[in-house]
Parts: sequence; C-alpha cells; structure tokens
Amino acid sequence: MAVWSLADHQSLMAHGRTDAEFFHPVFSEAEAKLACIKTNVIARNFDISDGNHLEMSRWFTDDDGAVPYYRRQDLNGFFLKNSTPVRIPMHIYDHANMHRSLFLPEDVLICIVGASTGTISVVTSNTNRCTGSCKIGIVRRRPGGAVDSYVLAAFLLGKFGQYQIARHSRGTAQGGLILKDIFQLLAPILPNNEQELIRHLVGNSLLLNTRAVALYSEAKLLLESDLDLDKLTFQKPAGYSARFSTIGWFETFSSGRIDAQCFAPDMCINTIIYKKSEKK
Repeated sequence: MAVWSLADHQSLMAHGRTDAEFFHPVFSEAEAKLACIKTNVIARNFDISDGNHLEMSRWFTDDDGAVPYYRRQDLNGFFLKNSTPVRIPMHIYDHANMHRSLFLPEDVLICIVGASTGTISVVTSNTNRCTGSCKIGIVRRRPGGAVDSYVLAAFLLGKFGQYQIARHSRGTAQGGLILKDIFQLLAPILPNNEQELIRHLVGNSLLLNTRAVALYSEAKLLLESDLDLDKLTFQKPAGYSARFSTIGWFETFSSGRIDAQCFAPDMCINTIIYKKSEKK
C-alpha cells in the first residue's frame, strides 16, 4: 500500500528540508497534534551545545579516581548511572578547553550520532563530575526557563519527542542530529502543577533506579559468597614456552602446528600424558 504526503513550497522553505523522509505522513501527523497544544522550540528555554571535540582516547584510564567520560555508546538508557564509561585524568577534565563540555546536574543528554540517535539520559543532582564527547548533545535549562528539565527529558523520551528526533535526523549510514536541528525541537508548555507532578515522577524513578542498582550489587555479592564463587581464582599465564625436548621435534612439525595456542601449558600436559600412555 502506497503511503505519501504532499508538501507545499512554503513548508519546504520554512523547514529548510526537501527530503521525502522529513514529510513522512507519520511525522506530519505528529506535528499536527503538537500544534493543538501550547508548545515552543526548546531553544527558548534551554541552552544547547555538544560535548568535547578533542581527541581523548590516549588519556583513557582505568583509575577509579579519574572522571567518567561518556561516549555515544554509553548513553544506553534513561539512567546515566547504569552505564560504565571510560575515564580521563582530573587534570584533563579541569583543562580550560574542556569547560564547555562539562555535564552539570539536570542536564538533558541526547545521543546525536549513529544508531543510538535519540537516546535520552539525565544528569542527576547526585551525579559526580563527568563529561562526554561531541556525539552527545547537552540541553541545559536557562535560569527561569518555562520548561522543567525533567519534563523535557520525559517528553523527548516519549512518542512525540522521538518522532521529532527521527524527523530531524539526517544521513543514512552514520546519520544523526546536528545542533541546529535540536534547536527546532518543540516542547510542551504545561501548567506549573503538571510540571511539578511530572518532575516528581521522574525524580522518583531516578531514586528507585539508584536503589535497584545498589540492591542488585548486594544480591550478586551474597550469591557469590554462598556459592563460594568469591574464593575462586583463575591463573592464566601471560606467556609460556615449549621445548622440542619436551614435545618432540617430530610431533611438532608432523602436526603442522607452530602456533602458540598449540603449546599452551594445558595442551602440553595432555600431549605428555598421551605419550606416556602409548609407551605403556
């Protein structure tokens, strides 16, 4: 069944887009429904930027005292604390060039590149220092803004927010949003009492998630302790050597194997046992 919509010249000029995907009937229908309520572009109430554009991979570290550095793959859900980002040293985090990309409490984060485009996360008030790459858009509420940050996050996570993000995304293989497209996204202007209710629900979900993560870690430790899994040790050598006198010159080259895996300690032990059983 063919599906199409018609766009006049005025619409093309207003949106600055001429691609057919932008005027898909589903997106046009969502736009019409949003027009029935009071909305405004998020640029009216929020400052919009993206993360760090500098090369960071050489600074990545496993030091637990370092600062979390989020990349696009780390925004895998609404709860930022559920991800395990890489880390960068504190002196890199404090560098002047990094100041524009620092995450602050109640920032709304949007993945803007790749298959994860449109993934939404929120920086909670109890989140420690962190920052991220330019693949992440940062939406920060202006003082006195008419839309609450948690309300915006919940809206963008919902049906009409995701429709807008999908509509404004560009490209195919490595598509995504550009900053000027984020500026055009619409957010509903709700009464204060409704915004307070939504904020309470979102805030409560964040607290429950934090509690759930803590309980899961506690349950995991209890289970490992009861099964004595916490006492297991696995020793795997980083390297090993094999001698012709042990394995045998003929066995080595007759098998056509000279790769390291063939001479792993457990393999060599099996070979020796087999040779001894043959002699018997």
